[in-house]
Amino acid sequence: MERIVNHPILTIPQEGEHTFLFNGKPVTGMKGFTIAAALHQAGYPVHSHSVNGRNRSLNCGIGKCGACEMLVDGEVKRICITKVDNVKEVSEITVQNYTTDSQIEPREEPVEIYRTDVAIIGAGPAGLACRETLKELGLNSIVIDSNDKIGGQFLMQTHAFFFFEKERRFGGMRGFDIAKTLAGDDHSGIFLHSTVWDILQNKRIAVKDMLNHKNFYVEAQALIVATGAVPFMPTFENDDVPGVYTAAVVQKMMNAEFTLLGKNILTVGAGNIGYLTSYQLMQAGAKVKAILEAMPHEGGFPVQANRIRRLGIPIYTSHMLLKAIPNLDRTGITGAVVCECENFKPIPGTEKVIDGIDVINICTGLIPDNQLLTKGQYTFGKRCAGVGDAVRIGEGTTAVLRGKQAAYEIAQELGVRFNYNDYLPIIIKTYIK
Repeated sequence: MERIVNHPILTIPQEGEHTFLFNGKPVTGMKGFTIAAALHQAGYPVHSHSVNGRNRSLNCGIGKCGACEMLVDGEVKRICITKVDNVKEVSEITVQNYTTDSQIEPREEPVEIYRTDVAIIGAGPAGLACRETLKELGLNSIVIDSNDKIGGQFLMQTHAFFFFEKERRFGGMRGFDIAKTLAGDDHSGIFLHSTVWDILQNKRIAVKDMLNHKNFYVEAQALIVATGAVPFMPTFENDDVPGVYTAAVVQKMMNAEFTLLGKNILTVGAGNIGYLTSYQLMQAGAKVKAILEAMPHEGGFPVQANRIRRLGIPIYTSHMLLKAIPNLDRTGITGAVVCECENFKPIPGTEKVIDGIDVINICTGLIPDNQLLTKGQYTFGKRCAGVGDAVRIGEGTTAVLRGKQAAYEIAQELGVRFNYNDYLPIIIKTYIK
């Protein structure tokens, strides 16, 4: 585990250092970056323990779960999205150090209510493409996102995209550059650091500003849910030990936090995510020893697979991961037990050990984060649409396409008239040839 100081693609900002206490020991992190990054760089990958005392670390790494919750200056916070700036003390949550004696005083000031035509939850490629098209159709919108920057998963992509769009706005641009242009020059109506905690009756959306600790409401005639996805984690022996990370953790820590979780990596999953993270790990200075794939053939786009072939990374098809081998104090891993498989079932007698690794990069797919979509459909009916990975797992091009398409569908539900000759090329002429 180390800080990335040189990168062939990304510019690494230098914003100064900040020191805080972790379990009574001083830890120094870089300002503007998360507590999780600082702890890993300092060699502290263990953030919590199971009820049986097993070491636990990051799970999703993108603020969608509670696996990394710790006590930060006496408050429970997710360290994968909480910056080190102004933090004094961080500690694991235990029965001894966490009490519920403190009471939250009711606020006297009135709760703010914002009204708009369309509320969009999620400022990734799908949500922002929908916002842009709604604006062209004369509809106002408010975008709500829990992150501190717009762009969603594009922020963590260093490769050049090949968008199938007539305007050729994004084709050839790297993901983090696309993220900067998605919202255009006008960022009004975009609420960052804001988490939707419920969808209430009368089409009212309850939101909490996580920076200022204030609640507010958004009332809208229609709702777009662009909440993305969460990693799928397969089960195997020792799948919970530090050193076993999902691709979301590896990519976020590497490309957004400039933290390399290990130097010798085993990737599980030969799809687009497995190819991209392996390629990006090599960019950042790590070595990928192999990629495992349970299917009898490789997946993903050929252009991504060719990158891996050029780097000489072996891909073992019809192989699956059986066990992660932890080190003596179970704060990391030293190897993995793999075997041949058929129909996702291990073949006895084919087990082998891959040693000399310190990270297992799990790239076995994603699951749509659709809980708000389900509730939104009850409240808004046909005036609620899901876009991007919140509905169906895809990639950047399909997310943008679906965002534009949903904008037209919602506009029609709201009684806005438009020329179908503007709508149909998005679906047929421009993208499908």
